[in-house]
Amino acid sequence: MAVNDYDKAIQGKLVEWDAIRDVLCGERAVKAKEDTYLCRLPGQRPVQGPDGQAVDLYKKYLELAVLLPFAGPFLSRVIGIVFRKPPVFTMPNKELQADCKNITLEAPAVTEEAFAKSVFRENSTTGHGCIVVDYSDVAGRAYQRLYRAGSIGRVWWGMNGAVAEPVRVTLKEYLTDPDVTKADDPFAVEEIEQWRVIELRPDTPLTPQQRDAAGVAGGDDRYPFGYLQHQLYRQELSKDGKRTGAFAKYGEVVVPTRRETPLWFIPVVPFSPFAMSWSIEKPPVLDLVELVLADYRLSADYYGLLHKCGAGTILFGAGIASTEQGKLSSVGAGIAMLCEQPTATLNYVQTNGAAGVEIRTARVDLRADMGTALGRLMAAQQKNVAESGTALELQFSGDDATLQQITGTTALALEQALKIQAWWNGTEKEPCEVNATVELNDAFIKKGFTPKDLIELATFTDMKGWTERDLYFNLKKADQLDPETTFEQWLANRQAGGASMADLSNVIAELEAAIAAQDQDGIDVAMQSLRAATAHNPDQMREVA
Repeated sequence: MAVNDYDKAIQGKLVEWDAIRDVLCGERAVKAKEDTYLCRLPGQRPVQGPDGQAVDLYKKYLELAVLLPFAGPFLSRVIGIVFRKPPVFTMPNKELQADCKNITLEAPAVTEEAFAKSVFRENSTTGHGCIVVDYSDVAGRAYQRLYRAGSIGRVWWGMNGAVAEPVRVTLKEYLTDPDVTKADDPFAVEEIEQWRVIELRPDTPLTPQQRDAAGVAGGDDRYPFGYLQHQLYRQELSKDGKRTGAFAKYGEVVVPTRRETPLWFIPVVPFSPFAMSWSIEKPPVLDLVELVLADYRLSADYYGLLHKCGAGTILFGAGIASTEQGKLSSVGAGIAMLCEQPTATLNYVQTNGAAGVEIRTARVDLRADMGTALGRLMAAQQKNVAESGTALELQFSGDDATLQQITGTTALALEQALKIQAWWNGTEKEPCEVNATVELNDAFIKKGFTPKDLIELATFTDMKGWTERDLYFNLKKADQLDPETTFEQWLANRQAGGASMADLSNVIAELEAAIAAQDQDGIDVAMQSLRAATAHNPDQMREVA
């Protein structure tokens, strides 16, 4: 078994993941793969045209195909829905906040929000990937890297009691080697495929200081499988300087440490649509991608047929010698053939385009299937200007459940990776002790409150129907408060706003009673009470008036 071998389950998904990425990239990416997605039909071979130039009939067939621009815009819409409100990252300290301004230590810098979008995009399309947390001695801090579907080779497992834990993970990477340049272009660098093996090994070479810090002599039971190490593998160079297919160890073994102590676990966080796990699931957008590709294949036949109908004819002949076939000449808009056989015939067949109706109907059906697969979520977002949020939530609750699940598991994976990153430079004993959280928006229907709703909610709170925190939570969920407003800030502003709604209601009731009794003195007293209650809040006085 080679280091670059894939697990069988992953190997079976590579074609699907490639198709998803190609369709999301657009028509050019799909056409670049040619017969991977559009089969070459019998007879579509290079022929000699009237001008003597070779003509590839398949190339013409491929040019006429059209990829429906549905999957890419849909994904952009889904990402826009989830990140309609910025993610909320709870950091344990300011140092981590600064580190997350470039969470991957790459150039250009990748912020925590941009990284979250990348992880969500991968989870919502292929449904497979992982986040690797590592430490940079140069930068003096931990960082995160995203490994997409197809970059994970295999995962080995070990049993720690009744719990299965990963003990080895192989990851594919691509990098440019500045030391290897092309002879004909000194500005070009070679792209190298590299495999990283992250594993726990009991025979990891440690310094005496590391062994003492790890408690090896004392029999520390935190290392049931050994100590974390990284080993790189690259393709070997042949005598002529080219890389062969064999992978060999490259560089020395790297033992990441935290406070001079080797790690006892693999700091890799996997994700899938349903859990933080290494499971291989059906890609969430696979059905949509397959329908788009089916329409793409039909479009080649449809537009090819329209082209032939526009030309009006299909040429065929009989009694023409093989040496004379293909010797065509252009005559105006038509084609002529000079033949020495007197009995030879050359005829035209007129097409009526009837087959085009069937193909067009099939394409309409495919688009309806696309709407069934994912369009209801899109429609829910489009309808929210005309329907209440509650009605839409009831109507589409089943449809956006998958999206909610993906959003939830993505947030959990990001949170776990953030905890490990903060733990690496922190003082906590375990990553789970780190106070770091990640919240992604899972309220896909944007609901607003009317002024009447707000008054009723505030009155209900003043009457002790629920707590101040309940009111704050619901206002925040309905986008009625600034995302940066904390509960303490909001509560201070609310308490400083004057009399409560219940107090003001009591004053108004007294005023109404005085008016009903037509007691002018009572009216004056009530008005004075009202003015006193609202003196520090002119807005309330104007509202009552």
